[in-house]
Amino acid sequence: MKRFTASVVLALSPIAWAAPPRPTVPPVKPKPTPIPRTCPDPAVVYLSSRVVANQPGGELIELTGQIINRGNAAFVSRAGQAEVQILVSRPQGGAPLVLARKPLVDLPAGHGAPLQVRRAWSRNLQFPPTFSLLISYDPDILQDENLQNDDCTQTNNQVDLAGAVIDHEWPNPVFGRPR
Repeated sequence: MKRFTASVVLALSPIAWAAPPRPTVPPVKPKPTPIPRTCPDPAVVYLSSRVVANQPGGELIELTGQIINRGNAAFVSRAGQAEVQILVSRPQGGAPLVLARKPLVDLPAGHGAPLQVRRAWSRNLQFPPTFSLLISYDPDILQDENLQNDDCTQTNNQVDLAGAVIDHEWPNPVFGRPR
């Protein structure tokens, strides 16, 4: 009889009939709507060369570089903070020589800016130089609190065109593509 009494007491006890505890779920916080980031992105598109004249002792080539703002906002800067340059390597090494430069001050999104220079060329060089188109920035441009001149993609700011490629494709135009 004692067994029956103990069973009845357990069966009627609130502990025996209580539902298993539910897992605690943290409240879901709604994700904030992202604010579209304005992003100027001046980018090198290409550097090309073409023969423009034959001269005594060599030829005259024209190097043409093109940049474009691939970002979704205008690039707006002050003079001296950014420029586009065409450079040539020196056969002895050291810093490259600037052949042409152009200030980069205002460049609306989707717009481009060309840069050209003409140079004597000889296909008889054992070690022809390499040409580069480069977007060069003032070292502290990211610290001037002007978000309109912060290039959001730093990896598309240079393209090289090897002189050996120019010689190999002679006299056809050749294009160097971004790194």
